[in-house]
Amino acid sequence: MKHTVKHKAITLMLTVVISTVSITLWAQETGVQQALLSGGEYHQTHAGSVSWSLGETAIRTLAAGGYIITQGFQQSKLTITAIDDETDFPIGITAYPNPTSSHVFIRVNGEVRNLRYEVYAANGQRVEENLFDSNPQKIIVDHLAPGVYLIRIRLDNQLVKTFKVVKN
Repeated sequence: MKHTVKHKAITLMLTVVISTVSITLWAQETGVQQALLSGGEYHQTHAGSVSWSLGETAIRTLAAGGYIITQGFQQSKLTITAIDDETDFPIGITAYPNPTSSHVFIRVNGEVRNLRYEVYAANGQRVEENLFDSNPQKIIVDHLAPGVYLIRIRLDNQLVKTFKVVKN
């Protein structure tokens, strides 16, 4: 009797292993997209959980109460993306290059009077704030740690545009 139970257990384990290997090989052959991320983390508390990874482009931002969630999908090449336009600002604003290692230029198609930029780290801490004094405005980032930063553009304290920038 012991031999039969042992035999069934071994058969079950082999079936699970063979099934897992088969599914993995099938997924690789059918071109299932895999994410190769340069970083990420997961945190959980009694109030909820959050996970993140570097290398995702934002496609939707949701806000409720004091909480903000940005959903995304994996891209093979990350480019600079305006995250949100808070106003009907009639002047175009662009930011380049991205990713960067030393500086970012913010170009405004129009007048830069009363424009201010703010640079935020991924943890929400403001690391720099200043008025535009040129066009394009050069923002030095070589002193910042590698990571994802948000650059917010304000006109007279009203949020106009937010850019997501990757610093190598």
